[in-house]
Amino acid sequence: LHEGELLALMQADRLGQRRTGAATGVATRFLARPDAAVLALFGAGWQARSQLEAVCAVRSLREVRVFSRAPESRERFCADMSGVAGTALIPAATPEAALEGADVVVTATSARQPIFDGALLRPGMHLNVVGSNSLLKREVDDETLRRADRIVVDSRDAVPLEGGDLLAALERGLLFPEALQELGPIVAGRAAGRQSAEEITLFKSHGLAIEDVAVAARVYHAARAAGVGQEVGV
Repeated sequence: LHEGELLALMQADRLGQRRTGAATGVATRFLARPDAAVLALFGAGWQARSQLEAVCAVRSLREVRVFSRAPESRERFCADMSGVAGTALIPAATPEAALEGADVVVTATSARQPIFDGALLRPGMHLNVVGSNSLLKREVDDETLRRADRIVVDSRDAVPLEGGDLLAALERGLLFPEALQELGPIVAGRAAGRQSAEEITLFKSHGLAIEDVAVAARVYHAARAAGVGQEVGV
């Protein structure tokens, strides 16, 4: 909309994939260590693709380890995405193999139970937790939340609706709402992000409508400039 005027209608499947990846990229830029060079990627599906692209856009990666439950899925993902990453993509046989020596962790799965033991985390890691969007889904365990020095969300208001990994911990008093920071103030320089190389930081991505609108605006202007799309009457 522009001053109340409808500008465009667009299908948002690909758009949603891109904006979710972009949110991870922004969080990684502001929360991961500047020298982060090894990515552990959990998940080898549609969303994992833009997650990989986004992290590559903000950090110079030396290696990417990819784990999914199906060996053929992670092997196919590594083969398909090797040109995108510009670095070695390695199928990891176990979660432990993926996490060993990783600096950035991304979870983009449909898991209902935690996919790794939080005791495996080491100081300095940054985690982007993307997949769980209801109380029925969970990608990280209580130990991960306990060890995280800084937990950031895109919106506190979205936590009760989509914060699957956080809800149970909040309800049981293992995590307090006051401990959650929002990403926006960190990006704007009004709040502190990572404070030391040893901190473990965690970004729980929910997805916000404003993110869709921002990406849609870029798509709209690019389409107009390129002369693509179809004019429709309303």
